[in-house]
Amino acid sequence: MSPEIVYLTTAPNEPIAGLWQSILEDAGIPVLVQPLGAGFGAWGSASTFAHRLSVRADDLARAQELLAAETDGAWDEE
Repeated sequence: MSPEIVYLTTAPNEPIAGLWQSILEDAGIPVLVQPLGAGFGAWGSASTFAHRLSVRADDLARAQELLAAETDGAWDEE
């Protein structure tokens, strides 16, 4: 049985997504990061596109607390 993966937040770009991913993974929370935007074959780099972050359902509350603490609540909990 695989764990349920749930939406956590959307980072405004790849560098921020990577920072948030590092914060969570350093705390032992695996993170799935998916670039959003124009998709495969689009001109340019995905680094400027928003990135969706997802975590296991069991880790959601802890992940939200960690991001809020690390960013002084500056991240958007959509």
